[in-house]
Amino acid sequence: MSATADTLVSAFADLGEPLDDEANCYLEVDTEERQAIIVWVEPLAFHAEFNGPRQYVATSSYFVDKAMPDHWSAHVDADGWLTRAVADAIVARLQGCIGARGEVYELEYGGDEPNITFEIVTSYEDGETFDHWFDRVGWPIVATLRNVTDPGTFMSPYLFAMASLEVES
Repeated sequence: MSATADTLVSAFADLGEPLDDEANCYLEVDTEERQAIIVWVEPLAFHAEFNGPRQYVATSSYFVDKAMPDHWSAHVDADGWLTRAVADAIVARLQGCIGARGEVYELEYGGDEPNITFEIVTSYEDGETFDHWFDRVGWPIVATLRNVTDPGTFMSPYLFAMASLEVES
């Protein structure tokens, strides 16, 4: 990120700047709509393994490799991409975590490996600096994304907890 303390959010228009040293996260700015858009690309390989038929289960003192139900394969297509209904349910779940700080959308980029790409649209004020915007909404959203995509984050829901995902048919 090339921002200084007084860099305006609008200075990042059309740059696709990496956000907070996250390899899978960048910032897009739409100056016409005054929107600062956080784009987060989440690869699905880890989540497929974590939710798959075998996973490590924590006990009080060690991890045990034991047979677990497959909570993943029913929610993806033959190529490992989330079904439309599941992607919509995950976007709705993420919107609940983000709250009023931004509007969550899913982008369908495709790519070599299965992923889901979220676009979180936030607003910024005329003359607002990047630092102010990042403190106000940018960091809370990035921190939420980091937490909900990691099943081991204490006191945070896991976005890809497929066993508890409510999918509309």
